[in-house]
Amino acid sequence: MMNTWIVFCAVILLVLSVAWLFYVVMKYGEKEELISHMRTIAYERIALRDDYTIFRNERSAIQWREKTEDLKKILEEASSVFTEKEERAILKEARDHFNATESLFSQFLEYEKRKDFRRPGFDEKEERLIGQVFLRAYSLRDRLSRLHKLTHHKLETTINNGIIIVIIFFIVGGIGITINSFITNLTISKRIELLEVGIGIIGQGNLDYTVDDKGDDEFAELARSFNEMAAKLKASYTSIENLEKEIVARKHIEDLLKYEMERFSILIKNAPFGMVLLDSQGKFLYINPKFKEIFGYDLTEIPDGRTWFRKAFPDPEYRNKAISIWIDNIKAHAKGEPRPRSFAVTCKDEKKKIIDFIAIEFETGAQIITCVDITERTKAEEKISQQLDELQRWHNATLGREMRILELKAEVNELCKRLGEPPRYESAEEKEGGGTKGS
Repeated sequence: MMNTWIVFCAVILLVLSVAWLFYVVMKYGEKEELISHMRTIAYERIALRDDYTIFRNERSAIQWREKTEDLKKILEEASSVFTEKEERAILKEARDHFNATESLFSQFLEYEKRKDFRRPGFDEKEERLIGQVFLRAYSLRDRLSRLHKLTHHKLETTINNGIIIVIIFFIVGGIGITINSFITNLTISKRIELLEVGIGIIGQGNLDYTVDDKGDDEFAELARSFNEMAAKLKASYTSIENLEKEIVARKHIEDLLKYEMERFSILIKNAPFGMVLLDSQGKFLYINPKFKEIFGYDLTEIPDGRTWFRKAFPDPEYRNKAISIWIDNIKAHAKGEPRPRSFAVTCKDEKKKIIDFIAIEFETGAQIITCVDITERTKAEEKISQQLDELQRWHNATLGREMRILELKAEVNELCKRLGEPPRYESAEEKEGGGTKGS
């Protein structure tokens, strides 16, 4: 890990150094380019000046003024580029010499305009101006050359310093990695020796021994793993008896489960009602003998719920109704809750039976369904209902006849009263009163 950090820091410093070196090289490259441009314009001004002084070419004078303006702008721009003290001093001298050449040669040009061109050669004043122009122009070129050499020298120095810094980074990083590797090897050797001693002690059976696991490196993690392994071994050794007891208890439970399964199998097989087991996909897993006795189908004839509905309800309209009721019944009841429902089912022999179904769905999606044939009971209930209806009709008819007799007796008594004869029948009130007195 330490070597990684050393390499990481060295790479970061190297990248920063290279970036700084690149910045400085670009900066001095810009300066050299600017100086080269100034030197080129300075040489062009000299050539135009000489051409005018020899041939008196007015075009050369115009071009000299244009180059002078260009060089003046570049010198102003250079003031913001050359910011070091020595560079600014040389640039100031170059600017002074440039101003002098501009002023002197401009005076020469003005004097030439007033001079009589018929006079050959230069007079004393012209010679003095030209001499000063030559001297100042030479000084200007010298200052530009010195500025160029200074810039180039600083560029070379910067590159050399950058290379030295990179070499120093490599050397220091290599030394750091070497020292750290040496220290790491010593530490690793010591930690491995301690691990070997601890493993030997644990291997001899001393499971209470713990390896020193201080620290957060890989060896500390390995030591903690050995300690955990020793603790688990100790726990496994001390729990052998408990494991044997658990095995005996588990075998006893398995025997009980096997016994209960046998009882459940016998119960299903001999149940007085039909039973069917379905998986979560609606596939029939088992049907008991009573189911086959009721409907006449075996497991090969109704392998799933879809086939069952098609055979049990051949009428499409009634089948769709039964399926809809069955689905709604599932939605209306929670898992584990009985779902009773009765349907008219067509058996294999095409007889129709009224079957009372009770379905229970488990958490796994499997279902167990019981089927009870209630056809005879339904017929008996219908017969009893018909008899009760007949009895009710007879009772209503008898009650109506008695009421009519009472009404006729009351009418006869009313006619006797009108004729002045005593009533022939006792009224209901008199019968009730007589009965009360007698009691």
